[in-house]
Amino acid sequence: MKSKFIIIILLSIISVKLSAQKKVHFGPKIGVNYSIAKIDSELIESKFELGTSLGFFTEFRLSKKIRLQPELVLMYQRYQHSADMYNFVSSLEPFGNDAQIVITSTDQNKKTKSDGIYLQMPIILKYYINENFNLQIGPEIGYILSTGSEGVSTVDMHQSLAYWGNIGVGYQANSGFFIDLRYAHGLNNISKDKVLQSDIHYIDENGNETIINNDQTVPTIAKHLRSFQLSVGWAF
Repeated sequence: MKSKFIIIILLSIISVKLSAQKKVHFGPKIGVNYSIAKIDSELIESKFELGTSLGFFTEFRLSKKIRLQPELVLMYQRYQHSADMYNFVSSLEPFGNDAQIVITSTDQNKKTKSDGIYLQMPIILKYYINENFNLQIGPEIGYILSTGSEGVSTVDMHQSLAYWGNIGVGYQANSGFFIDLRYAHGLNNISKDKVLQSDIHYIDENGNETIINNDQTVPTIAKHLRSFQLSVGWAF
């Protein structure tokens, strides 16, 4: 939470200073994303899913070719994971005059869909190749508002903040209409380590009880967010 307030304050200072000196554009943007929550496990396959986004931006013209564009975006992302699950069944079958236990297994591919809503704040530096086309790069921070899997909330299993690095290209018409295509690469593991809570109770020969805390932190499988984002908007 403290990191969010620091970033908001810095953006406000930049906005006040630059708006007094440079030409400023602002406007809405809407888009779709093709996202994946990549899990670092060979047993689990991660797949991309489509999501949507809605946001607002302010663009500061720093020079003829360079512009700075902070954004505030509400992003809805969806993901899919699949893994092979094995079910073992034992049965008693006749074997001559005796009987034998036969164990059979069935392989079932289980698919799980998850989603999340993030309040994201990209800060994009744009370099204009010519009057309309531009290259984009910049960091992004996101706060997880909600996340779940198969209708069950998983907010407590994730970090509250996520970080990305963005690269992309854009086209802006003279009328103000623009279209952007970006790739956002997750920089941090959003999975939260689990804490197994346990106490050791020790009673001495006099009947005095001593309780020793034995909580253990168990690392979870790392998960990183990645997405391709296509958005359109209008700069006023």
